[in-house]
Amino acid sequence: INSTEAEHQARTSMKSKSLQSIAYHEAGHAVVAHSTNYPFLFVTIIPDRNSGSLGHLLEKKVRFFTTIEWDITPLMERRIRENIVGFLAGGIAQKKFNPHGYRHYHAKSDHDSVADLAIRLNGGNSELATAYIHWLQLAASQLVDKHWKSISSVAKELICCKTLNYQDVDRIIFLAKGRTEKEWQSWCEGAKALKQKLEL
Repeated sequence: INSTEAEHQARTSMKSKSLQSIAYHEAGHAVVAHSTNYPFLFVTIIPDRNSGSLGHLLEKKVRFFTTIEWDITPLMERRIRENIVGFLAGGIAQKKFNPHGYRHYHAKSDHDSVADLAIRLNGGNSELATAYIHWLQLAASQLVDKHWKSISSVAKELICCKTLNYQDVDRIIFLAKGRTEKEWQSWCEGAKALKQKLEL
């Protein structure tokens, strides 16, 4: 192999590893969101030039968090907590997959969102917000470890398909637990029948 071919192979390998890292990052967001029943529309590793992101998860907002300083309810507090855990899970999953290639700036936008929500939820008290974030980082790490097999499965599908909707992720997680396509189809039919019955 000459030097040109070696350089090309090295660049290809680095590009592949980078794409895998992005996929694991976004899969971490998606699987942890799924595990806490936090709704989202899709997850993708297609870069967004407008936002500068290399991938993202599009959430299905239950309620905008613009009024949390003065209108907090137990349900909203739980949803914000789940949202923060989901934000943190991306970087944690990426670092678990590729610890030597992870850099703090890879999750900068996630950390910025987490800091904003935490400081507002804790009445502007930065010390409380920092402690709150540390607690949720531990919770997110535990969820990433618990659902690592599902995260790996979703990441591999993201590399192939680039974008997965919520039902795609639901199916991948279902199969990652050792269940079959036939069981998945049966489960979907049962869920559809129940939904129709409830709508009557």
